[in-house]
Amino acid sequence: MTSRNSTLINLAILKVDLDEGGRKYLDNFIELTANLLRKNIPDPINPSNVALLFEAEYGLRVPEQGVQLVLKRLKRKGYLKLENNCYEIIKELPAIDLHKKEAIAQKHIELVYKELKEFAKENYSVEWNDIDVDQAILGFLGRFSVECIRAYVFSTALPESPKKDSKDQFIVSKFIQKSYEERGEIFSSIIVLIKGQMYANALICTDLESIEKDFRKVTFFFDTPVVLSAIGIQSQANTAATKELMTLLQNLKGKLAVFDHLVEEIENVLQFAETNIDNPEFNNRTIRHFRDSRTGKSDIAIFRNHIEEHIRNAGLNIYKTPRHVRAYQIDEVGLEKKLKDGLNHKGTSGSKYDTESVRSIFTLRKGSIPKRLEDCASVLITDNSKFARIAFEHGKEQNSSREVSTVITDYSLASVAWLKAPLGSPSLPEKELIAACYAALEPSIPLWDKYLSELNSLEQRREIGVDDLIVLRSHGIAANELMEVTLGDEAALVEGSMRQIHGRVQAALVEKQLEKLSKVEEDRQALADKNKSMEKQSDETKAKLYWVSNFVAGILTIVFLIVALFAIGLAAFQSAVLTAPWVQNSEILASIANGAIILGTCWFILQAYNRKDLRGLAAAIRRTICLKVYKILVSWLFPDNT
Repeated sequence: MTSRNSTLINLAILKVDLDEGGRKYLDNFIELTANLLRKNIPDPINPSNVALLFEAEYGLRVPEQGVQLVLKRLKRKGYLKLENNCYEIIKELPAIDLHKKEAIAQKHIELVYKELKEFAKENYSVEWNDIDVDQAILGFLGRFSVECIRAYVFSTALPESPKKDSKDQFIVSKFIQKSYEERGEIFSSIIVLIKGQMYANALICTDLESIEKDFRKVTFFFDTPVVLSAIGIQSQANTAATKELMTLLQNLKGKLAVFDHLVEEIENVLQFAETNIDNPEFNNRTIRHFRDSRTGKSDIAIFRNHIEEHIRNAGLNIYKTPRHVRAYQIDEVGLEKKLKDGLNHKGTSGSKYDTESVRSIFTLRKGSIPKRLEDCASVLITDNSKFARIAFEHGKEQNSSREVSTVITDYSLASVAWLKAPLGSPSLPEKELIAACYAALEPSIPLWDKYLSELNSLEQRREIGVDDLIVLRSHGIAANELMEVTLGDEAALVEGSMRQIHGRVQAALVEKQLEKLSKVEEDRQALADKNKSMEKQSDETKAKLYWVSNFVAGILTIVFLIVALFAIGLAAFQSAVLTAPWVQNSEILASIANGAIILGTCWFILQAYNRKDLRGLAAAIRRTICLKVYKILVSWLFPDNT
């Protein structure tokens, strides 16, 4: 087994162990660490050595701070003792049997390996061995990372990988897309890896317990591309992922918003699309969406005139951009220059709006120094990882973004949010996966620019007709065939490739016309849509059941604690057995003494079970009740799934 194969197997084990199991991430981490120390005892036992051993054994990186938290828990449970900043095992560590979980995980891995290798060979004449597959899959999984949040020491728990190869990413994305459309066993195994990667993100957090906090203190401001997804002006995959994320954030008490200066930018984007919808020289995401949906200029104009209504209907509040406050002012000129240099696909106006957004987040944080995303007050959500990194680097000199950047990616937010309530949004990993696939299947800006340049050369040499030229510049099929021929590699686009793309586009257009006349295809698609709709309804129902269970658990927990406290008070008032020899002449003093003894006993029990206070006990009770109620409701409504 290669080290990378070990990583994938342990990702699958995390999914098998945690998904729908109701376990806390820290408990799982403690179990894995205890199993590790039973097999290999580092000398000395300290966070640094255990972290290295964890990566060597499981293929997953964890921060030393997280390991320190686990070692302290094992010490509190009596397995370790601490001397001279090193730990010593003083009691036999609990044994766990991973063989059954490894067997299940190995089955998923082997299926994905086998099918992916066959897919690459049959469709793209690419011969992959297991190591090639390891690298390709881990490179793809790396997209599901947490960036620009210091509470997460690494962006991913995955080991360091070579730079992602565009060809590998394209082939993996096409493979996942095909598996998704077939909805078979292969796609289920892929989802196991995706969920395992998202679960693994919990391990890279320095404070695992913070994952249980909600977002009631945070307002999430959406950047322009994310707003466009929310209102349906992007691919269906992007829109579905964004809407799922928004629902999860709202259930976690977060507030969703957009700055009014970005509403202005959105209007400009729509105006540009309206003006250039028929211009083959332009082919950005927004224009492609309108072309694919056969939306004309007048329809775009009507949509643009009601943009604020569409934004509010999507669930976003429009906030007035905060005025400049000298105490929270940043170097806007320097930031805008960095954005212009780093985001060369954006014009001057785009950098201006991005700078204003970052400045606004600084102002809203009012100089606070949040340690966690849950306490940052406000943050901008973008789909552009370069934008997030530039803002993060620029903000290192500012207290309010030194730990949590003013800008984070929607991938990062989706990962962190899903970890807080995976049962409350079971389909989010799938939607994020499909959105990532579609993004990887789009030509990069350098590749598309080179493609247009080659088309211009063909036009100047009169080697291509005007009608064909328009199709090759503006039709969505042309972009698809460009990626099929080059696999996303700019160097693969040569003169012969252009003729090949031309031929493939013509053939694809003919095939598309034939498909429209095929009743069998229509029936198949209708059945597939019905199945997907039923699956979506099932996921939505399960998500609602989780939040209902959570609400019911809260009420039952309060009732339980009230009854318990009432029983303690009644016992203290009615019984004089404990204190009769000392205060038998006073019922009041006897009751007070009895109450103190009972409460002291309860406090000792709380400490014995690592519950520092009544709130910790209440949280544990609520979590237990929630899972019980959820499983009962699911078994009633979905008996075939139990």
